[in-house]
Amino acid sequence: MKETEKLKQSRAIYIVSLVLLIILTAWIIKPFILTIIGGLILGYIFYPVYLWVLKRMKNKWASAFIVSTLIILIFTIPIVLSIQLFAKEAYVSYILIKQKLASGGEFKGECLEATLKCDAVRWVGNFLSNSQVNFYINDALNKATQFFIDKSREFITSLPQILIDLLILIFVIFYTFKDGEKFLKKVESVIPLRMDHKIIIKDKAKEMLNSTLYGIIVVSIIQGIIAGIGYFIFGVKSPVLLGIFTALAAMIPVIGTGIVWFPVSLSMLVNGLIENQNSLIFRGIGLMIYGFFIVSLIDNFIRPKIIGKRAKLHPILVLLGILGGVAAFGVVGILIGPLVIALFVTFLEIVYLGEHEAKS
Repeated sequence: MKETEKLKQSRAIYIVSLVLLIILTAWIIKPFILTIIGGLILGYIFYPVYLWVLKRMKNKWASAFIVSTLIILIFTIPIVLSIQLFAKEAYVSYILIKQKLASGGEFKGECLEATLKCDAVRWVGNFLSNSQVNFYINDALNKATQFFIDKSREFITSLPQILIDLLILIFVIFYTFKDGEKFLKKVESVIPLRMDHKIIIKDKAKEMLNSTLYGIIVVSIIQGIIAGIGYFIFGVKSPVLLGIFTALAAMIPVIGTGIVWFPVSLSMLVNGLIENQNSLIFRGIGLMIYGFFIVSLIDNFIRPKIIGKRAKLHPILVLLGILGGVAAFGVVGILIGPLVIALFVTFLEIVYLGEHEAKS
């Protein structure tokens, strides 16, 4: 009897200790949970590349290090180049507008033809040349300047945290390559489900992730091509290079393609107004409309359909997963959201099949 009581006490102590350790562990890793998830996802995405390198190098450490470094470069270089492009165009436009306002110049072009294009240019020119509008433009520029100064200070302050997150990301990716298979087998052995159910869930998760990645890549290429055509139509320099940048930017949730086409179109519009070049104004407005309504919005229609078709999941569920995932988890939510919904549907199917088997 005493041994039974001792056994119960030991079990109770074990359960309480386990719960406390789970809470403490979750509390410790909470600041880095999204970074860890992002590292695991990137490790999964580039695992075939790691295996390809490993076959040739025959060294796990070296192969994992090379592919981890490659991943960081793939994602940082386009972002840095896009930020440089935006900063350069924004700075030049800011200086030109300031000079125009300081000299008392008007934003009017010489377009005298009786066409819709000239009417639009004249209306924009008259609107921007209004003294009250000039005041608001000046005020907006000052606020924008202060905003960027504040954000720069925040960035410098948060730089140590960014470096820590980057270091953790690299470590997670590295060890996902090196020990990913061992870790996955341990997780599978701990999950308290029937083996056939484990296989169903594993296959569904793999199918969903592969479908989402396929959808992201295909839609990004489509957006890059469509954007490149737009850059060519509206006379932007280096349309092919900008199209490639747009395709890479399309893979980044929330920010997306706008990080490329918006500064380019805004620069064209501002330079056209300042230099009184009507064609430049028209092209800038046209590219901005084209970028927003065609380049940026097309993924909301195409991506859910492509992913849903491959993953055998309704497009509306995929769309909700993407939008909800990004809102809840940020950048990595574009993969986590659809995956969670797909697994939820799979669990419901398992429960339904279990009840059906029990009745029969």
